[in-house]
Amino acid sequence: MKKYLVEFGFADSFVSVDEWQTINGLDEMEAESAEEAAKEAACTDGLESALFRVYELVPDEFGGIEKSGEPEYFEF
Repeated sequence: MKKYLVEFGFADSFVSVDEWQTINGLDEMEAESAEEAAKEAACTDGLESALFRVYELVPDEFGGIEKSGEPEYFEF
C-alpha cells in the first residue's frame, strides 16, 4: 500500500477552495490508490459534499515523508 495526504475543502470548484484541511490532523493515510484514499476520507461524517486533494507521500532523505508530484483532485 502507498501513503497519501488527503485534504478536503468546500467550494463550487477546486480552484475556489479558500483553505484545504486534513481530517482531524491526519497527515497520512494508507491506500491502494489516490482515489481509494479520497473515497475513504469521503466516508467521514460531514465530508459527503467536500472536494478532495490527494498527494502521494514518499520517503525523504532525512527518514521522514514528503509530498511527491502534483496532487490529484476528486469529487464524489
